[in-house]
Amino acid sequence: MQSTRRIWRAGLVGAAAAAMVNLLVLVIGWLAGVDFSLVTNGGPTQVSVTAVLLMTLVTFALGTALAVLLARGGAHRLRWAQLAGAAFAVLTAGAPLSFTGGSTTGVLLALMHLVTGASYVLALQAVRSRAATTAGSPSATARR
Repeated sequence: MQSTRRIWRAGLVGAAAAAMVNLLVLVIGWLAGVDFSLVTNGGPTQVSVTAVLLMTLVTFALGTALAVLLARGGAHRLRWAQLAGAAFAVLTAGAPLSFTGGSTTGVLLALMHLVTGASYVLALQAVRSRAATTAGSPSATARR
């Protein structure tokens, strides 16, 4: 139960960090004159603050839920969630490039995907490191 709380707490902190960095990327892009418009089947769409926040936070929530489920089999399985998160970030980073033709908008949106993935991996690494430290502590050894 304690590890579940740690995972959710790390997920919350990681999601907040990723959201802040992604919003910073968006604002810097706007200040540089990037229009952040995508052309999809439905026509042109503007990327908004709301869209950036929703995509970052929902993706993080789903990834954190996956990590909680995997951790039921042992904290070592968090590595699988880290690998899945990294792979998902890299694979989905190509999508904005295809919608924008590789423009600055696409590059900055792809960067947001990678920021979110890196934040997820680091958040779970904090949980894994804490679990390893706790497992090696004298009080943990006495409980065994």
